Amino acid sequence: MMAKHAAIAGASVGILSGIAICTVIDASLSDTLFRSAILAVGGGWMGVLLVWLNDLLTPSHGDRLSHGRRGHRL
Repeated sequence: MMAKHAAIAGASVGILSGIAICTVIDASLSDTLFRSAILAVGGGWMGVLLVWLNDLLTPSHGDRLSHGRRGHRL
């Protein structure tokens, strides 16, 4: 997944979560907008961080070792 897609997905989840939470607690419109904006920024940032982490942890070559033994491939 590309970083911008993850950011958009995270921001969408943040906005929807903020709206759902504020609907349940019966918050005012300004409070709903503020909470949704904060959750959207946080969700977008977390999406980008997860993509970066996945890129860092994914091996760049096709050799995957099984149980730490060399020569035994999956």
